[in-house]
Amino acid sequence: IGLGKSPAWFKEALLSRFNVDLMECDFEDAKSLPELEHKPDIVTLLEVLEHIRKPKAFLKAVHEWMPSGARLYLTTNNIHYIGYILKLCAGKEIFHPAETEDSVYPGHCTYYSQDGLTRFLEDVGFSVLSATRLNFLPPSRFYRRRLFGSAKNMLSSIVSSKYASHLEILCQKR
Repeated sequence: IGLGKSPAWFKEALLSRFNVDLMECDFEDAKSLPELEHKPDIVTLLEVLEHIRKPKAFLKAVHEWMPSGARLYLTTNNIHYIGYILKLCAGKEIFHPAETEDSVYPGHCTYYSQDGLTRFLEDVGFSVLSATRLNFLPPSRFYRRRLFGSAKNMLSSIVSSKYASHLEILCQKR
């Protein structure tokens, strides 16, 4: 079961191609998580948390919604990502503009460090089982400018993992 805001074509594709039903819910409204007949054993938040404008309220609601012992697996952008550091040095923005707030795809509004996100999840009530950094970048052929994509991917692979593009966290509800 998927949760969130998505256009009709995406909902239809999930159901027809993957037999996954999408339940409409607004992650910005902590009370909008639907009641389910069966509570999940695992909740995945893949590239979601950086789009939430009230992440503490959201994660508290998810925590309350999950049964005891259930696991939460999430990935999100790493604030120390070398690409963001280079963008900032070049005077460019790393966050999306506020106009994206009410769209189906709200832009990135928060980034986390591995230690900061781990503490945050523990404060909400989760036990962090694993916290790692990884590079989660598409192959260069998917970039409009392949040379740029190749350079970006090469740079990401040679710098310390502290500067990787993403964080991957697995935690459990206490």
